[in-house]
Amino acid sequence: MSDSKKEDNPLAAVASRYVGAKFYENLTGGWPARIASKVVNNLYRPIGPDSVILDNCCGSGAITTAILELAKDQGFTPAKIHATDLSPGMINDVRELHKDEPALQTATMDAQELKFADNTFSHVICAFGVFFCRDPDVGFQEMYRVARPGSVTVVTSWMTVGWVPVVDYIIQKIRPGQKKFEFPVPPGFERAEWMQAKMTTCGWENVKVREIQDYTQAPNDIGSAIQPILGDALEGWTDEEKQRFTEMFDEAAEACGIEKAPEGWWKIDMVALETTGLKA
Repeated sequence: MSDSKKEDNPLAAVASRYVGAKFYENLTGGWPARIASKVVNNLYRPIGPDSVILDNCCGSGAITTAILELAKDQGFTPAKIHATDLSPGMINDVRELHKDEPALQTATMDAQELKFADNTFSHVICAFGVFFCRDPDVGFQEMYRVARPGSVTVVTSWMTVGWVPVVDYIIQKIRPGQKKFEFPVPPGFERAEWMQAKMTTCGWENVKVREIQDYTQAPNDIGSAIQPILGDALEGWTDEEKQRFTEMFDEAAEACGIEKAPEGWWKIDMVALETTGLKA
C-alpha cells in the first residue's frame, strides 16, 4: 500500500487506517491464502534456500505465509524474506504471526519508496498492492529497481470483483440515478494485455499473464464490512441509508445471481490476474 497522505484512491485511504489484519480477513473471506498458495507454487523460477524475497504490500501476510509453508514442505529455509507494507497494523500482525521465523524481516514501508539497494531480490511479489500507489508507475519502477538480474517478479490484480454489481444494485435501489459504482482502482489493471504491456514497458522480459479463479466467502454481514472501501459512493449518505445498504445485501446478491452456500454465506466470484516478468 502506498503513501496515504497524498492518496486519491479510496481503497488506499482505508487500507492506511487498518489497525491490523482482522478487518481485511473478514472482508476477503479467505481468498488471500488460496491465491497466495497458487502464486508461490507456480513461480517461473522456484523459491529455494538461496532466495532473497520481497513480499511487497504484504497486507495480512498471505504471500509470506505461503512461502514459509512451501519451504517447510520442501525442507529448506529461504535466505531472507522481507515483508513490507504501509500499514503498521498489518506489519505488526505479520511480525507476530511469524515471530519465530529467522528468515523474516518486516518493515513499514511505502511501495513507492522501497528502502532497498538496487538489484537486491531474487523474487519480488506484489499481491494486490501496486494499484494502491498514488502513482502506480513509480510502484512498478521501484519493484524493477530492487529486482536483481535473473530474478522473477509477480504482480497480481483483479480482473473480476464479483461484489461490484451487488453494490451497484443496492445503490440504485436506495438512490436511483446515482453514478454507477465502479471498483475504485486506476483503469487497466483488470486487463491482461494492459498488465503485460505495463510490465514490458517497465523493463521486464518474457511477461506472461494468467487468470486465477477464486471467490470471496462473504458472511451475512458483508454489507457492513464492505462500506469503508466504497469511498465517494456513500458520501453524504445518512446512517439510515447505510443501514439499509447492509440489510439489502442478501436481496442484491440473490438478484445478481450470486451462489449461496448451504452454510449461509455468499460465494462471490473473484478472478485475479497474475502477471509475471523476468529481469535480464
